[in-house]
Amino acid sequence: MITCTLCIYLCINEKYKTLTTKHLVKAFGVLFPDVPNLFTLPVAEITASEVERYSLYKPESAQDEDPFIAGLLTGCLLVSF
Repeated sequence: MITCTLCIYLCINEKYKTLTTKHLVKAFGVLFPDVPNLFTLPVAEITASEVERYSLYKPESAQDEDPFIAGLLTGCLLVSF
């Protein structure tokens, strides 16, 4: 959400009528300076994780037991089209 807001702000501030890749690149770089910019990487280098199991809440768990069961993500997968 913050990324979208920043992109729109940049677009309006630079007096563009439409959002461009330039705005996405700039916003991502500002918000995540230590991460390779996803909008400039070749598709073959972009990886992502999928949800293997969602987190759960067990209201009937014992008092000394954590009622939350953490979700599980897969390892990094290459994004391909």
